[in-house]
Formats: sequence, structure tokens, C-alpha cells
Amino acid sequence: MNTHLRNLLEFTPGCVWSASKTLKYVILSPRAEIMFGLPAGQLQESDIWSWVSIDDQRSTNMRLLQAAIKQHKSDLELTYCTNTGEQETWFSENIHLHYCPDKNSGEPHLENVSGISFDITKRKQEEENILKMQQQARKMEAIGTLVGGIAHEFNNMLTGIAGNIFLLETEFEKGSKAAERLGRIDNLTRRASGLVGQMLAFGRKQRTTIRDVDLKSLLDKVYAIESAGLPSNVHLSQDIPENILVRADQTQLIQVLTSLISNASDAFGDTTAGEIHIDLEDAREDNTLAFRFPHFNHADMLCLRVTDNGSGIPEDIQDRIFDPFFTTKEVGNGTGMGLSMAYGLMESFGGGIEVESEKDTGTCVRLYLLRAETESAEQTMTKDPTDLQYGHHETILVIDDEPLVSDAAMEMLERIGYRSVAVANGRAAVDFVRDHPNAVVLALLDLIMPDMDGQETAAQLRSLNPQLPIVFVTGYNLGDKQLNDIQISRSHVIAKPYEVHHLSHVIAGLLHPESPSDKTTTE
Repeated sequence: MNTHLRNLLEFTPGCVWSASKTLKYVILSPRAEIMFGLPAGQLQESDIWSWVSIDDQRSTNMRLLQAAIKQHKSDLELTYCTNTGEQETWFSENIHLHYCPDKNSGEPHLENVSGISFDITKRKQEEENILKMQQQARKMEAIGTLVGGIAHEFNNMLTGIAGNIFLLETEFEKGSKAAERLGRIDNLTRRASGLVGQMLAFGRKQRTTIRDVDLKSLLDKVYAIESAGLPSNVHLSQDIPENILVRADQTQLIQVLTSLISNASDAFGDTTAGEIHIDLEDAREDNTLAFRFPHFNHADMLCLRVTDNGSGIPEDIQDRIFDPFFTTKEVGNGTGMGLSMAYGLMESFGGGIEVESEKDTGTCVRLYLLRAETESAEQTMTKDPTDLQYGHHETILVIDDEPLVSDAAMEMLERIGYRSVAVANGRAAVDFVRDHPNAVVLALLDLIMPDMDGQETAAQLRSLNPQLPIVFVTGYNLGDKQLNDIQISRSHVIAKPYEVHHLSHVIAGLLHPESPSDKTTTE
């Protein structure tokens, strides 16, 4: 029996202890030295919690115990923290209070106290990490809703700008100064459109194209582009094995990597010899990954690391690095959207991101990616056709509540051989088709409109003309489920800002579906 008792005390994962009615330790198991930092023999006959370094915590524990005794409680649970100056340690204690009746009054009085203490520091850290991730996710969701609305309005404006650029291109002589300036405006518009796409991805309102991506091939492409543009004192290297496939949106993953390389480059001074290294580690060896990223659900993950030896991130601001617009860069040296954008992009295709940094030592950013199950990456990259498809004076009904957008669309359609009529809302569109049943061959329909939205408008138009082709236009890049909910027969969805070349092919494909060269697919 004694052997079993000794084994129980020695191998129990917590410290088992007993105290007298004067609240002094009588017995402590050998684990006391590991957990409390003092030998069990040295703690005997000392006040319970005498080893706790924080006076306030020690007095709080004692106050709670005295209150339990006063109320004749038999059990008490405590969770508290100690701090040695170097690290924070958390403890959980289950305490039992044993009473005996007084011989004269029969009132219970404390006879002894026993308990078992557990070091729960690791569990608390995991809980804090999960809480931080949940808070970050809620924050991103709220900001994403705001960003999505802003992006929608930007796309409306960019659609009008892009349409007018196309119209102006025919009015200036090629090679002239005016044409050159117009080309610059066009390039800036495309860059603005790309930024809006990143904003939508950040808000998780962008349709992602997730496929098998050859990581080595992608990193070679990023390396070729980024290494040439780095300062002379910064060296970029990579060590990625062949034939490693991950599930990701290729374009968005490239955006994340280029942003991280740019951030790392900014962390070096003009004279510091900077090293940026990209490599892989097997995330399967990380036993706490599922606690930090519950949505991975024990999936087969890879960890892509971007490590630098730059100035690092001060500890007091590391909790804010994923906040939008938070930056340590000086005015004019960045928008502060880098890491928050990377967070949103990684989340959009089911990945994750973590940052480990130490001031004056460097930073390691870990990108968690789902390992692909197939043996070869999909090769589905296609180029949009750049030649125009012309109409034959057919009438197209433009339905948009933004006059600048509808005016530009009307002129673009007329330039490529169509007649156009514009209305500002769904009810006016239904009235027009009812009054002119055979005039309209296709409707160019904005999805987001007040009063009657695009889907309801389309349903009423189809009740009047079941065969009417419809091109839905949206400032949001929609997900597959949303596309499936919207699409009906003889319809197509395109995103703002759209190019006239692509629009011309979509229209031709709907008006002449029998022509193989005109067939299009949903964006």
C-alpha cells in the first residue's frame, strides 16, 4: 500500500499537498520542487502559498480560502498567476476542506486542508492564442464589411473611368502626347482596379480561384521579380524542394509573398547586410497547430517561412501588426496595409499566417498552406481575348443607377456596333421591355440597385421575355455559391471594372451561342 501511495504522489502530473488547520503545509509531493521552485522539505511548516512571488495574489488566495472556511464550504477551485520577472506561470488548484464537529457546540470547525495543484501555463497560452485569433477574425469580419462597401463604390467609379478611356483612345492619334498621357491614366486605372481586388480579398468578398499550385515554380517566379528590385545590400534566397503542391489562389499567394519581401527589405538600413530567406518546414511536427488554427481541422498543412535578420518588431506592438492601417513606417513610406492584407488573403483560401519577431534580431513569418493531394498542378491559365466582337445594330438595355457608369456603357456599346438604351432602375427596365417587347436583344444589368435589385429585375424581365439574354454586372467579386444562386440560363456575370474587349465577347457569346469562337465562361 505504501509503495502504491508513494508512486501516486510521485507520478501524479500535479503537486499533491496537505495543510494543517493553521494553513501551514504538512505534506507535499516531490513535484513541488518542479512546480513551486522550492524543495518539498523546505516548504513544510510554511504558510500555504508562501512560495507565490506576487503579494497581492497570495493575499487574494488566502482571502478566498478564509471566506470558504467561514461559509463551511468543502471545495474550492482557484486559478492564479505568478511572475518571477522572467516568465509568467499559471496554476489551477482543486482544494478540499475537511471539517470536524465541535465537541460542545456541534459546529463544524476546520480540521485540515488538502489540494492538488496543476501548472496550466501552456493551456492558458493556447487559450490566449485562440482568443486572439477569434478577436482578430471578428475584427477582420467587421472591417471586411466596410471595405467591401467601399470597394463596390470604387468599382463603379473605375468602370466609368475605364469606359471613358476606351472612348478617348479613338479620338487621339497614336503616338501623340495626348495618347501617351491617356495610356498612363489607363495604367493607373488598372493598378487601382488591382488594389480594389486586394481590398475585396482582404474583406473576404473576392472570389478566389483555389487550385493545386506548384510551390517551387511559384517561388521561382517571385524570386525572379523581387530579387532584381531589392537594394544592393539585401540578398534574397530560397530553398524549396521540387514537386511540392499546395492548395491556394496563385495570384493571391504571390501578392502575400511580394508584400512580405517588401516589408523585410524595409527592415534593413542603407548599410546593413540584409538576408531574406524563404524555406519550408513540415507543420505536422507542430503539436499545437490545431489549437492556434482550429479551422485547419487536422488537415495536412505545410509551413512556408519568410525569415529576415532585420530590425524586428518591438514586443509592445506585436499584438497590433495585423490591424489595418497600423504601421511603424514613416509618413510616405507605406500605407500599413501589408500584414493585414496578407492575413485576409491567406484566410480567403483557407490558409493562415503567424509572425514571430524579436527587436534587433529579425522576423519570421509563417504561412500555413494546405498540402495538395493530386500529383500535378493544374494548368488552367488562359488569356482574355483582346480583339473586339462587333454587333449589328441590335438594341441593348443598360440598367444601372449610376449615370456615369450607364453613360460610359452606352457609348462603349455604340462604338462596338450596338444601339443602347439606359434606365436607372429595375422598375423602369421592366416597363420598357413591356412597352417594347421585341426591341431589346440583351440586358446589361447591375446587380446592386436600390428598391429592386438585379436578381428581382431579371426575374421580372424573364417573365416578359423568357429568352432574353442577361449580363449581370457587379462591383463585388462573388464566390462560387453566390454565382450559382445568381446565374440563370442564357446569362453571364462580369465584375466591375470590366474591359470593353471582354464585354464584347460575353455579349457575342450570348447572342450567338452557336458560334464556338464566341463562347465564354463565367468570370
